[in-house]
Amino acid sequence: MAESASGGGPGWERGRVHARVRPSAAFLELAARHGGVVTRAEAEQHGLSRRVVGRLTRDGLWHPLGRGTYLTTAQPPDWTARAWAGLRVGDAGSLLGGRAAAHVHGLLDAPDVIDVWVRGPRAPQSGGPWRFRLDRLSRRTGPSRPPTLCVEETVLDLAGVLPAAGLVDLLFSVALSRRTTARRVRAAMARRGRVPQRALLGDLLAEVAEGVESPLERLYRTDVESAHGLPRPRRQHRSDGTRRDVVYEDFGVVVELDGALWHRARVFRDMRRDNRNQLRGRPTLRYGWQDTVADPCYVAAQVGLLLRQRGWDGTFRRCRRCR
Repeated sequence: MAESASGGGPGWERGRVHARVRPSAAFLELAARHGGVVTRAEAEQHGLSRRVVGRLTRDGLWHPLGRGTYLTTAQPPDWTARAWAGLRVGDAGSLLGGRAAAHVHGLLDAPDVIDVWVRGPRAPQSGGPWRFRLDRLSRRTGPSRPPTLCVEETVLDLAGVLPAAGLVDLLFSVALSRRTTARRVRAAMARRGRVPQRALLGDLLAEVAEGVESPLERLYRTDVESAHGLPRPRRQHRSDGTRRDVVYEDFGVVVELDGALWHRARVFRDMRRDNRNQLRGRPTLRYGWQDTVADPCYVAAQVGLLLRQRGWDGTFRRCRRCR
């Protein structure tokens, strides 16, 4: 007569097998440490035969994930379970990298293919949802579970696969999330001999350190400000309990840069702040993506004209796109 397979752990709450199964506390602890994912060899080492494992999977209490790995819960496997399975296939010391690491850090959507860095001596053959790569750099892990490259190493990993625009977006997302600093990313770059898009990364990190906090602000600096010879402002300037994107302090001019979604979310607060600036003699110009991307020369002309009206005697420079 069948008896309940109990043991107080995942996958055994309502299962029934032909012999009473009580998984050991050590096995339950092992499964818990790895997101509920175990290997077939580990199950056998803890007294769960292939027959028992087969019955648990047929009863829907375990889920096979491929390459001899199982999720020991009745819930269907999600992306995280498959990531853990890839780490178990890669064995001790394996880390999630690339887009998978960025997803764990909350920077990108979950990728279909999960990159796993393996400590070696050889990486398993890639296939299914996993791409295994041999780690020859002694990459540093972050505090996350499942084990994942630290944020700095993740950025450098993605420099080799993202286009320039995607890398810009990623780096500023990292900066805004306060997950790392420009100094720490530079230190990670220094530890590597070769980094794709190293020059672009260096420029972006310099801008992050200066206070440029979004791709829109970067675009303003390069295509509006630098391209037309405007004076250098202060960025992320704090005063009167508020923070302003760009402030030309010598001339009392403020420039605010708002992406469309961000602007809609805080439009009323921005209006009150702009009005307050006007009353204090600090006129505010506000630009979004459409203005700055479609016609940066027009934006520069407006800013330059206002600066000129307020005492700037510098030379406005026409760029190659100016009409």
